[in-house]
Amino acid sequence: MKKRSLYLIAILPLTVALIVGVLAMLPSRPGITTTNFDRIRLGMTEAEVRGILGEKGFELRRFTANNENRKKKMRWLVNDWTCVDIQFDDGLVVEKSWAGNDENPSILEEIRSWVHLD
Repeated sequence: MKKRSLYLIAILPLTVALIVGVLAMLPSRPGITTTNFDRIRLGMTEAEVRGILGEKGFELRRFTANNENRKKKMRWLVNDWTCVDIQFDDGLVVEKSWAGNDENPSILEEIRSWVHLD
């Protein structure tokens, strides 16, 4: 009985560590979160940004110079008026901004930040 109890005591933390490790390695789901916003880097393509934030972004304005549509600004909105604005030049991110409320991160996002995976 004593050996069995020791095995159970040893297996429990290992199981918890394994579950946390697997959850931390899962890819982030698309959406407007501070975690996903932080993943956006200058020089990313519009397709990469849409892969992170989702397809529901809309164009705010397009800047034209010499009849070329090189620059544009896109916005992604959340119901509580939180928004992300991304400015593209020639299809690449040149500026990003977050406006509004910082949402409460999910437990998975909290675990990821604890193990420094984002």
